[in-house]
Amino acid sequence: LLKLEKKIECGAKFVIAQIGYDARKSHEMQCYMQRRGMGDIPLIGNVFLLTASVARFFRKRTIPGVVISDLLFDVCEKHAAGPDKGASFFRELAAKQLAIFRGLGFAGGYLGGVHRMDEVDAILDLEATFAPDDWKQFAREIQYPVQDEFYYFAQDEQTKLADGSRLEPAYDASLKNRKPTRNVTLGYRFSKAVHDSVFTPGTTLNRLGKWVYSHSKHPLQGPRSLRVLEHASKAAMFKCKDCGDCSLPDIAFLCPESQCAKNQRNGPCGGTRDGKCEVHDFECIWSRAYDRAKYDGCEQDMLAHAPVIQDESLRGTSSWSNALLGRDHTAGSAPHPACASTSAGVPASAGMSAPNPASMMNPQNPTGSINRDGSYLAPGSLNRDGSYLTPAKTQGIPPQNREDKIGTGAISIPLQKTGTGAVFIPTTDPNSKERISDVHCESNDPPTRVVTRGEAPAPVQADR
Repeated sequence: LLKLEKKIECGAKFVIAQIGYDARKSHEMQCYMQRRGMGDIPLIGNVFLLTASVARFFRKRTIPGVVISDLLFDVCEKHAAGPDKGASFFRELAAKQLAIFRGLGFAGGYLGGVHRMDEVDAILDLEATFAPDDWKQFAREIQYPVQDEFYYFAQDEQTKLADGSRLEPAYDASLKNRKPTRNVTLGYRFSKAVHDSVFTPGTTLNRLGKWVYSHSKHPLQGPRSLRVLEHASKAAMFKCKDCGDCSLPDIAFLCPESQCAKNQRNGPCGGTRDGKCEVHDFECIWSRAYDRAKYDGCEQDMLAHAPVIQDESLRGTSSWSNALLGRDHTAGSAPHPACASTSAGVPASAGMSAPNPASMMNPQNPTGSINRDGSYLAPGSLNRDGSYLTPAKTQGIPPQNREDKIGTGAISIPLQKTGTGAVFIPTTDPNSKERISDVHCESNDPPTRVVTRGEAPAPVQADR
């Protein structure tokens, strides 16, 4: 969710949720976005048409973030044993999910796992037969959480959805009484205290360190005694790889080079299963960092620093010298939010709205920029120094790539091909109940014509 905020901050115009089968979690995401000042961003629900084989595949958790709970798996296996191998049940499940997204007020539904137009029609026709308030009962039915599922918001006892006005009691209690986990080690507390005293601008040790390194015979390495101390201590405590552009304070004093398979310096990659790395079977460093930040009351600001672009030219040099003399990625950027300055039990940014990206545009680059492959950077993209680009010029850009067409239909690959074809089904269409539109395909094949349906129903409130 914190990465979602950063994406929106950098110019994302809409959000497609991950595949899931828990209406309460879907509603919870909607409530979270509203709570964090992102309620105006179109939210699109993700519906994947299950089959017995797909359910078995998802249950293996091969795709990070896509989960089939034991309860849902048992239901799928039961229906798969029927004469139609569960086809009617799975079709109805997808139609009910679309109805839930419509009832909740989502901008649309992204329908995946369909490979023929008649499959799309069958799901849409079934969804069209539901009464306006049927989605409320569907939302109570389609809740298949995994064991010990985490919920951010409390459950509304009547609707069984999220109560956006109250945090989930167990989570709320953990914020009021922040207890250290096994990840909040003595080494972490010591490292943070030393770093704050030496690298916080204006402190006595900071001024002394700058003088010592700037007057060294080799400023990139510093005095030999300090270089030996730095290398030995960081290798022992953090398995330091001597990159010269240290991100330890950005990740709660966990080294991304030695402890992350992907050297992720700007947040978790999303490839985790129950907090464990998808590459190696150990706890993700960002999961460990979250534990530490939460204990200090600043977990909401974990990604508040400017994006880190590692400077490889500094490899093999002193990171202490580079930080003190302004040569590393922290040069010229705002300091990382200080966990120590927040009160225990009070999230550092509770109730804070997402920043307005328009206020962070870089006036020095009004024309935007071009990637190495010739494509244009999207509005809100980042410069190397962390500043924001304004929208790129549209001259020469194909019309279908100039903006996101919410509600006009979209296909990831032609439906004639096998694979994971997906169709965007808008839940609201003020113009008509049914229309045919040309849709750009992300391939060299001719555009495919698909039917998109939707009508704008009267706002429906959940029963209270």
